[in-house]
Amino acid sequence: MLQYYPSFNHIFDKLKVLSGNRTGILNQSQVPVCNHPHDVYLKSVTGQMPDYHKQFIGELSQVSYHIIGYGSHYEEALIRYLGESIERYASVISGDLLSDRIVYASYKELSQTDRVMPLEYLQVFTQEQIDRCNAMHITMCDKMVTEDDILGWVKCPMFFEDKEMYVPAQMLCIGYKTNHAVGEKHIIPGFSTGTASHTSLEAAMCNSLIEYIQIDSMMLSWHTKKPCPKVVIDDPDIEAILEEARLGKESLYEIIPIDMTVGEDNPLYTFGIILKNKHEEGPYLLFGVQAGLDPKHTLLRGIMEASAISYSYYYNLLYRKDSLQNIESEDPLFLDLDSNVFYYAHPKDRAYKWQAFEPLISGEVLLSELENHSGQDKREDLKILLAYTKKVSPNAVFLDITPPEASEKGWYVTRVLTPELLEMCIPAFPFANHPRMRQFGGVTNAFVHPMP
Repeated sequence: MLQYYPSFNHIFDKLKVLSGNRTGILNQSQVPVCNHPHDVYLKSVTGQMPDYHKQFIGELSQVSYHIIGYGSHYEEALIRYLGESIERYASVISGDLLSDRIVYASYKELSQTDRVMPLEYLQVFTQEQIDRCNAMHITMCDKMVTEDDILGWVKCPMFFEDKEMYVPAQMLCIGYKTNHAVGEKHIIPGFSTGTASHTSLEAAMCNSLIEYIQIDSMMLSWHTKKPCPKVVIDDPDIEAILEEARLGKESLYEIIPIDMTVGEDNPLYTFGIILKNKHEEGPYLLFGVQAGLDPKHTLLRGIMEASAISYSYYYNLLYRKDSLQNIESEDPLFLDLDSNVFYYAHPKDRAYKWQAFEPLISGEVLLSELENHSGQDKREDLKILLAYTKKVSPNAVFLDITPPEASEKGWYVTRVLTPELLEMCIPAFPFANHPRMRQFGGVTNAFVHPMP
């Protein structure tokens, strides 16, 4: 980015070729998010995606794309906004892009001739969760899948063997439409976990792997109440940046970073960032998660992510009466990745909500004591990430899901699937029956996770 002058103009040119009133994949209008005097001061950009889900998923479908770019400079905010937009677009249309590659068969039938993803990694919900899901009429998991059930499968290259493996299409695609004609059922929800966009293939693949490992660490730490040391910020550069963003000593929030990394030999730091309002008002609790090989950069990105969430609190408070009524009710529903964030940010029942976070914090570690595991370039970073992924997910696969509209502009979108690791989940329905979750003692935390 810095090799161009002026850099903002260069990034803006990249945005303009993919957005417009009649052409491109994004709406033409993007807006900076307003700051106000006593809260965080960030450069942020947001906008609306066209309703692609109405065309690719269904006329009655509702999708929140969660697209916002943020940072210390508008260049950061704009390029993140553009990258996230391309990633979301690719995730929504991937079902159509892969439609001619889908094979409908049972696990028993397909496994006789081909390598197929082990069935145990599809049986992620307990029977009690499935019954509750069906009682609520949620399109997520119709039944406990068996080897005789017909599913749509897509063949993907494996990372660590010179082979291909069939994985369920509904795990790869957001809003996947099951084939009722062959009796296909919903058995596991699809999320964008492991999807990343970048202007180089190595960087996109790195980000895909980082996101998967990051969410696995966070989900395990949260749902199994793994003790997480508090990370003490003792870096003058980070302190200066935080001061500029109104996150210093006079900040509205107490910044509580915790190390949620799972795996002693895991080179990837996963930091959960808790922002707790010092004045016990709203936004009360904000939470962000970032992972990376460089602990300083990772921590700073995590703080920025948690800070950016504060804007959604004000928006929901003012414009989403239905969301406000839900989280203020005696029995709120957490069936999306907005309600849980709004719930913790709302100042009602502050002491009770703090109990979700406080038991996780155990001990301290200085940021300066954490070693930088980064390589010399993205290719070296990718080798480091793959070496660890091979240990924890030998069945990992990948796909190039770059949309043609983005490919011709120099972008890459990669999709990684690591069956042995946990991915994102609906807050009310953690993957309680996933082998990874059971290996670490199962779900013991009654609170819904706070990830957006």
